[in-house]
Amino acid sequence: MAATTGIQIRRWLPLAFVVALVACTSNLSPQSATTTPPGTTAVPPSNSAPASASTVKLVRAPEQLPAPVQRAVAVKDGKQILIAGGLDANGNSTDGVFALSPQTGRIHQVGTVPQAFHDAAGAMIGKDLFVFGGGSTESSDAVQAFDPSTGKGTVRGHLPMALSDLTGATIGKTVYLVGGWNGAAPQPTVWSTTDGMHFTKVATLPAGVRYPAVASVANDLVVAGGELANGTETTQVSLVDTTNAARMQRYADIAAKQKTPVEQVQAVAGQKLVSITPAGEYIMDAAGGWQKK
Repeated sequence: MAATTGIQIRRWLPLAFVVALVACTSNLSPQSATTTPPGTTAVPPSNSAPASASTVKLVRAPEQLPAPVQRAVAVKDGKQILIAGGLDANGNSTDGVFALSPQTGRIHQVGTVPQAFHDAAGAMIGKDLFVFGGGSTESSDAVQAFDPSTGKGTVRGHLPMALSDLTGATIGKTVYLVGGWNGAAPQPTVWSTTDGMHFTKVATLPAGVRYPAVASVANDLVVAGGELANGTETTQVSLVDTTNAARMQRYADIAAKQKTPVEQVQAVAGQKLVSITPAGEYIMDAAGGWQKK
């Protein structure tokens, strides 16, 4: 079940601008708070101790994946990481689900999902791992749910369309699914869901994109890069404000439970908001104009 709302992309920035901004700020000297010219080295004050080089030590985990795999999903589940699906060394989609302990480095198989897949989006909803779309030989609309406590998976629902190469991010209890490939073209739609079965269209990107990088920052979704319809990579960054999207998702959830049109739920909610608005405040009418109450 899918509903729609008119939330708009808040900002659209060139990726090159973001990279340049990071590069500029990385030249700030912590002692003087001024910039260090390119090609020079910041020298600490003479009364300070020499700074030691910062290194990251990579340690091989005691256990490795049982077989090579790529394009799987990995989602944090409490103190463990669930790794599911992906392509094996022969280019075949897989259905295994593995649990990795970051504390011990141990990894073991905890079950399977009904349909092998790769290039899906994954997220935790409640206690279950949800796998959205992906594909084996073609894009799928299947929404698979896996219960780590029982090791069993089921097909819980279906996306509004078949999608692979999509990316997901979670804000609060809402999962957002961005872009993807429907078998014909990259998609510009951002969908939201709280149960993995009902979906609300919350935004439309300026262009369809597959393989985007997506992250959440407060109430914003950051959508960076990806592949366009002509096969080239994009430099664009979108910031999607999900505040109205969250409200629309609640309306969609209520509509699904009451089996009523989401527009009816919106109308009732709007009437309640108007009724509690103090006299003298401005409210928006049906035509989009502002009137003083």
